[in-house]
Amino acid sequence: MAGGARREVARLIKQLGSARYGCTIDRTKSGHWKVTKPECQPVIISHSPSDDHALRNARADVRRHLGIIL
Repeated sequence: MAGGARREVARLIKQLGSARYGCTIDRTKSGHWKVTKPECQPVIISHSPSDDHALRNARADVRRHLGIIL
């Protein structure tokens, strides 16, 4: 299950990094993904989520803080 969630996070990061959404993607020192968008609170996404519940939470944070519905 975690391998599938990891692939989904990679796909999510790739989508958010596209010009369509205007987000900036960085890696933190701990290896997590930091997604920022001007005028919005940054969202931190785990590089290796433990299950798909973590992935659902990441998508909810993106929707809530960045205003992006995926």
